[in-house]
Amino acid sequence: MPAAEESPPQDAPPIAAEVALPTDILSNQRLDGSFAVGALTITGLELQNVSAALTVGGGLGVVDSARAALYGGEFEGSLELDARGDLPTLSLDGAATAIEIEPLLGDLRDDANMSGTGSFDLNLAGRGDVLSAVLQSTAGNVEFSLRDGLIRGVDIGNTLCTFYNARESLPRPARPDAPVTNYRLLRASAEVVEGIARTEDLEATTDFMTVSGRGQSSLVSREINYSLVATLTNSIDIDRCDTMDPLIGRSIPMRATGLITAPEIEPDYGEILRDRVRDRLEDQLRERLGL
Repeated sequence: MPAAEESPPQDAPPIAAEVALPTDILSNQRLDGSFAVGALTITGLELQNVSAALTVGGGLGVVDSARAALYGGEFEGSLELDARGDLPTLSLDGAATAIEIEPLLGDLRDDANMSGTGSFDLNLAGRGDVLSAVLQSTAGNVEFSLRDGLIRGVDIGNTLCTFYNARESLPRPARPDAPVTNYRLLRASAEVVEGIARTEDLEATTDFMTVSGRGQSSLVSREINYSLVATLTNSIDIDRCDTMDPLIGRSIPMRATGLITAPEIEPDYGEILRDRVRDRLEDQLRERLGL
């Protein structure tokens, strides 16, 4: 599978500016205690009922036993900034549950392309003087599970139906003005190495299909590259798409590319062509063998 590019495309805003890590305070100050605040804003994220133990000194800063309410859910975990080596190391170990995705993404950036309720487990660490370098060197593990939401900008049912009807010389469905895909479940785990998150167990469910997949995404450029297999489980509830009902129970190769904020999901035309050639060769072999 082709590797996702690690440098962002020119039209994609960087996920992290050259924000320097606050390493000076780790040597200049010495703190050992705990704190609790009713509300706190961190990089645009709104947190409530925040509490944690805080230790600073000797080039090391640790926020431990952190708890906070955010976007309808909760976060528990720890954060460590270690400036005792040649390069600072930033580590995050925590879990978030029942998070409302749309307002969270809306505060992180101007526009949210997803909704749903999510849970996350994070165990990540990266090295660098600035946040972008930390992301580029990040390693660790991530797990997430999102439920009952939508993805804006893509209508997988319409895309599949358009492709199939065009191939069969049938009338195509109307193109939606505001494409969306509703999902019941979207989950995966990933191993992160040098800022690239590689997944082998992507799983998704909609009203009309299940999806499994593998691939990778870049924490720096936000580019994605996934191979998917979609299996139709029900009729696609779009005008002119009952033509696909005979394919219920069948699998369709697909690809997801582009940016995580604007994914492009479409049939994997190359894989479909290879499958058709393979099926034709198998049929010819059976005929020759008299099977």
